[in-house]
Amino acid sequence: MARFYTLIILICCFTTSFAQEKRSVSYLVIEMHARYDYHTERDYYLIQGGDPAFPELNQLVTFDPRSNKKNIPAAYFASKSDSTQKMYNYFRSVNEALLFLGEEGWELVSVNNNISSEAAVRMQYPEKDQTYTNISSKPVFYFKRALEK
Repeated sequence: MARFYTLIILICCFTTSFAQEKRSVSYLVIEMHARYDYHTERDYYLIQGGDPAFPELNQLVTFDPRSNKKNIPAAYFASKSDSTQKMYNYFRSVNEALLFLGEEGWELVSVNNNISSEAAVRMQYPEKDQTYTNISSKPVFYFKRALEK
């Protein structure tokens, strides 16, 4: 009887493993960069990086933050509607940008830090100039999405 149950369990395992469909997965690596909007006098974030093959990122309209510059008519993410066709690459927070990517079907996999450093010289008269190091860190976001067949 134990052999019979073992045989049934093995058959079930093999049939379910062969029945699973493998889907292609696409990956996206982006950074968020802070910019300043002179018109509203506040910071905003834009998505940089990614792959030009993804239409949802290509369709984001570049926002020009200069106060005297006219921008192409488009909607902001915070005020978009179901009929919105063009949207600015302008997000009030990193969370808002992540929400946009989530609505487009992207799943956040990991967040890592891109750490960089640079040397600079601080001039101190009449004493000797002093060298110091600036160390900065920016988050890098890794996303994945299953592609439709």
